[in-house]
Amino acid sequence: MILVDDGSRDSSGKICDEFSLNDPRFRTYHIPNSGPAAARNHGLNQIRGQTIFFLDADDWLPDGSLEVLFKGYVETNADIILGEFCRVSENGTQESVMGLPEERLLLDEAGIFAEAVRYLNASNRNLVFAFSWGRLLKSSVVLENHLRFDETLHTFEDVSFNFEYLKYANSMLMLKHTVYAHRIHSHFRSMSMQLSRDFDQLLAHLKMLEKAKDYLRCKNRSEYVNEAEHCLINLSIILMVRLCCSLNVRNFIYVYGSIAKLLYRPEVKQAIPYYKCPEGGSQILPALMRRRWIVPILVVCKYKARKRYAKKGY
Repeated sequence: MILVDDGSRDSSGKICDEFSLNDPRFRTYHIPNSGPAAARNHGLNQIRGQTIFFLDADDWLPDGSLEVLFKGYVETNADIILGEFCRVSENGTQESVMGLPEERLLLDEAGIFAEAVRYLNASNRNLVFAFSWGRLLKSSVVLENHLRFDETLHTFEDVSFNFEYLKYANSMLMLKHTVYAHRIHSHFRSMSMQLSRDFDQLLAHLKMLEKAKDYLRCKNRSEYVNEAEHCLINLSIILMVRLCCSLNVRNFIYVYGSIAKLLYRPEVKQAIPYYKCPEGGSQILPALMRRRWIVPILVVCKYKARKRYAKKGY
């Protein structure tokens, strides 16, 4: 097991060192804090085993998780073996996520492609490729193809990595078994607050979707690139609404300029015609985005943010 301490300010690094001293199966590395992508890449540079599994700080594994996943790997030799996960709030409440349709489902390359398109159609609801944790990946696929996380991204870095990995994946085993517990902290819940401090990260989904388009072209399915364009607008709307959750008089000019910066990106203008309004989705925002009417966009996004997030305490 590889433990990467990326500049923690508590006793995490010391605890990792104690594990390594007492058990030769653990190896600890200390690096400066440069984000999750850098920490994962450092771990990937040290791998020796057949499979890779990522476990983020503060998350944990239900009993038997790795045994279930590795058994699936031994039985099928699939390139990806994933299970379900649960979200754990600060008060300990657990919410099951994913809801896989069958107890055990082995997908071929066409099935994986269909799941990828499902993600692009509704990325906020179809979470199979939203994270890099909760699954076993083959070390050989990562090493032979020199796959690494994009360290310039601090959002969507998992999705970007997944689409790179999918280029080389021919099979995926999906297990209806909770194998991962993802802890949700209150200071990470409000995506809008993070974006208001560093709005450039809103542009991360543009870079991630270039990886998705590369995957589609790699599979000779360029006709599905329109799905990535739809996803671009869908994610832009979601993130603008979250940003406007914190909109006020003091930051109005900054938020206005940030959204203008997004709307004047050529990728956004190109993608708008391919947006397919989902049930309950916004029909007016794409029209306003097409015309770059920023003040009306702020008004609509602020209204939607209040309606959607106020009850959640974000």
